Amino acid sequence: MPRDRFLGVGPVWLALRRGERDPARFGVSPLHLSGLWFVAGSLLRDLAALVMEEMMVWDFWGPSRDFRPGSEIAPEWLERLDSLAAALAHAPAGYDAAQAILAAHPWAGLTPTVLGFPEGRPLEVALGHW
Repeated sequence: MPRDRFLGVGPVWLALRRGERDPARFGVSPLHLSGLWFVAGSLLRDLAALVMEEMMVWDFWGPSRDFRPGSEIAPEWLERLDSLAAALAHAPAGYDAAQAILAAHPWAGLTPTVLGFPEGRPLEVALGHW
């Protein structure tokens, strides 16, 4: 699939925050899981993937534990998420660049446990024990 067929989460977040896009268009629409909260969690998952920590769409850690369907993102997180989105707006040049983004946004890093929903119900799991 050509790269220009997909939108990166950093630019999407920034466009949503500027009011240029509809948050309801981002997520898993058949399951009615969309909105700013979904994109916020995707920022964390994108950073995790860039530092070689592949997570699932239903995995939540750190601030994303509070990002739920229909929920508002607390104002204190918006500025932090804006900064992370700006850092991810252009694909990092490699693993070291991604690590530098994580170092600048340590709150976005994985925690020792992750709240997941692998079978549709909440499950707290230590990383590496799925």
